[in-house]
Amino acid sequence: GNGSGSPVQPILGTGGTHTPAPSPTSVASATPVASATPTPTHTATPIASATPVHTPTPAPSPTNPPYTVFFVADAGINAIEGFGIAANGNVAPSRVISGSNTGLSFPRRMATAPNGDLYAANAASNTITAYVPGATGNATPTLDLGGSTTGITGADGIAIDTTGKLYVANCGTCYLASGTPSILVFASGATGDVAPLQDIAGSNTGFTDITDVQLDHAGNILASDYGTSQVFVYPQSANGNIAPSATIGGATTQIANPECAVADAANVIYVCNSTTNSITEYAAGASGNVAPIRVITGSKTQLDDPTQISFDGAGDIYVANPGTSNAITVYGPTANGNVAPIRVISGSNADLAGPIGITLGPFSATTFAHPPATTRR
Repeated sequence: GNGSGSPVQPILGTGGTHTPAPSPTSVASATPVASATPTPTHTATPIASATPVHTPTPAPSPTNPPYTVFFVADAGINAIEGFGIAANGNVAPSRVISGSNTGLSFPRRMATAPNGDLYAANAASNTITAYVPGATGNATPTLDLGGSTTGITGADGIAIDTTGKLYVANCGTCYLASGTPSILVFASGATGDVAPLQDIAGSNTGFTDITDVQLDHAGNILASDYGTSQVFVYPQSANGNIAPSATIGGATTQIANPECAVADAANVIYVCNSTTNSITEYAAGASGNVAPIRVITGSKTQLDDPTQISFDGAGDIYVANPGTSNAITVYGPTANGNVAPIRVISGSNADLAGPIGITLGPFSATTFAHPPATTRR
């Protein structure tokens, strides 16, 4: 989330200030523990929903493994937790990656590489770590990217394209960050203190507080900016101080302090709105001050500071909610308005204490539908 409070449990807030990371000297516990109950500092404001006009149509490839697990980056307990794809209710994770060897340090958003490796952005250490698909327990990462040469000073969002290149959203002023907001692109398999291939930063970009970076299926980079309540679009080859090729923002869009902007298999863009506890959706190619084609919002939805979205092969929408509910909510492909989720994972057995990131494994729905030569979510 984007508030202030204990490093063990993110607490909601307002304005452009993110949840701070724990002290960099904190050590991840090998055994996840329950977190303290936070005090919420904002109340969701229901937004009028639009008429549904779109149904995602992912097209899974029979050559790729089936969806069996989704993974959650839990900042509250410095862990990655895996749940069966059909998990529902107060269920325990099927596996937990946690411990001093993992390098996890207030993990934010996640991504899944083409080879199935799980990547996590660690806000407290400003590193990106990766783990083999079957990793569990106190596992050592397969790579650990970080250091002054990388330029990573505010690790927040991450994405990986089909060639394995890594995209990192550098938030700039959140957590313990003190650098310039940027999007950094690294070579496939990059590890250690290495320079990025591309560095999108500067006054022309419009960045003030980047939360997430994702990739659509037309070869575009999507960046959600919490500070300006906008989504910026750049060509995949973007580098330097350049203006976005498109911007979605303005009162009509209903975007309010976005934590994510994610494209589904049909290039419809889903935006996680922190301060209104809503998900707004925009037609493929949307630009400007445009109305959403659908809005998921209201008390029945149980959205609570939504921060990342992923999709399964059926088009179901998985949402990480690190607010007071500490829950994963799942919605059907045509969800719209004040609708109840079809599944909710929460409770003491689930041991979620700050679920900020989520990714489907071993691949995400956008990978299945993606043209081989371009990028995935």
